[in-house]
Amino acid sequence: MGQPCQTGGGIRYYPILDPYSDPDGKAVLPIGFGFRYCSTLALAFCIVSSVRAWLAGALTPASLVILIMLALFVGKVNMTEFIALTSYRNLTLSKNKIQGIFQEGEEPAESPSFAPKGTEIRFENVGFSYVEGEPVLKKAGFTIPEGKLTAIVGDSGAGKSTVLNLIAKYYQPQAGRVTIGGQDIRDMPTEQVLERISLVDQDVFLFNDTVRNNIRYARPGATDQEVEAACRLANCDGFIRAMEQGYETEIGENGNRHFENFNFPLDKSKNLVYIQNIVSKQCFEFCKGGFPVAKQIEGVYDAVLACAKEEFLNKGYQEASLRTIAQKAGTSTGSIYTRFGDKEGVFEAIVQPVVSGFMALVCEIQETFHGFDSETQKQRVNEYSFSEMQRGLDYMYAHFDEFRLLLDASHGTRFQNFVDELAQVEVEYTYKFLETVGWSDVKELPSAKELMHIVTTGYFEGVFEVIRHRMDRETAGKYVERLERYHAAGFYALFSPEK
Repeated sequence: MGQPCQTGGGIRYYPILDPYSDPDGKAVLPIGFGFRYCSTLALAFCIVSSVRAWLAGALTPASLVILIMLALFVGKVNMTEFIALTSYRNLTLSKNKIQGIFQEGEEPAESPSFAPKGTEIRFENVGFSYVEGEPVLKKAGFTIPEGKLTAIVGDSGAGKSTVLNLIAKYYQPQAGRVTIGGQDIRDMPTEQVLERISLVDQDVFLFNDTVRNNIRYARPGATDQEVEAACRLANCDGFIRAMEQGYETEIGENGNRHFENFNFPLDKSKNLVYIQNIVSKQCFEFCKGGFPVAKQIEGVYDAVLACAKEEFLNKGYQEASLRTIAQKAGTSTGSIYTRFGDKEGVFEAIVQPVVSGFMALVCEIQETFHGFDSETQKQRVNEYSFSEMQRGLDYMYAHFDEFRLLLDASHGTRFQNFVDELAQVEVEYTYKFLETVGWSDVKELPSAKELMHIVTTGYFEGVFEVIRHRMDRETAGKYVERLERYHAAGFYALFSPEK
């Protein structure tokens, strides 16, 4: 029986064990079957021969039992040895594959920068094979034009996935070259090439994390708003929000924690990997002003938003028609669905930046105030509130139509609770103020939280009346100043411990 020997820093078998070394196991299976078959026949022969010898009087009963047990033992040992050798063979193959990875050449430390002039892809006499002597591509030459949709069609094994792998630099062609934007990618840094490519492969992987973080994988610095806007562009926002916890749903490794009980119209994991790859790279780039796969027609995006704003203002969200918006913008409803996902996606594209900016302004004002010491907060609360509310008015009048949409045209969207959510933020900061100035006992009064939320909501509804009544900025400023005094007096009457 052969033993492994050490040669040249690697482990190999003696020739007698070479049949065990084929990666596909084509030799191991028939050898294993033959070994088991022969062992079984030999065991049967030993038992029959021993019984005949005992019947002939040549063996004692004790000797018969020993011989039968010995035959069984030898058969078991042989089978165990075969399994051990097969396992050793598998370990050696795995070790050699791992060593092969470490022996792969690395990219040069000073690689040229990848700066293609456009996105046209060309294959020029490309030859490639996974196994020597079995070419997958042979003198392949074709052009994928920039800004066009190109389909590569063929039977299984024809090389469709290979073409994508070569474009993404997962493999290098053995002959010819692949260019992107006129630049040969052979010596380009792989990371720079992949930054410009989104690939949805047939082999998918999801991380044991939330939906949001899986999408954010390609651009860790992306904001929540960018993630959600990207999903709308990829028509994925709807089914994500349909999950129990939406974007914060923990999905488990490869989605096995959640998706096994969730009915997706497409393959359960490929849906999200589509988001992870296509959305994370292409749609994030779109959010920054770039282009998705097909180049967007210049001006259509802005035209759709302008016409949609008019339609929503005139009819409200629920009565507005995407077909009307498309006709006025000179495009198709399909184009709108491609860019925004659905009607709510259009509405959100108009108002979300304004909402985010306003909420950020409110939080900035509050955080600045709560940076003061308790005595300063007591003394300056009214003065500070009066002055900073004017900043809020400036922001509102700079985005007048968007606030009209939020206040009077958002029913049926997630923005219909905008005032309520704003009031909740204000209530939380009010609690913080009460604790800082030593009025925290007020929170323990019956229905204090509900009353504070009602009062705060009423205050904001009063402020937003300047938008609903189309007041000019100067008149609005005077109105809100008087409203502030009224609200301050009422607040102290209700919540001051001295009352």
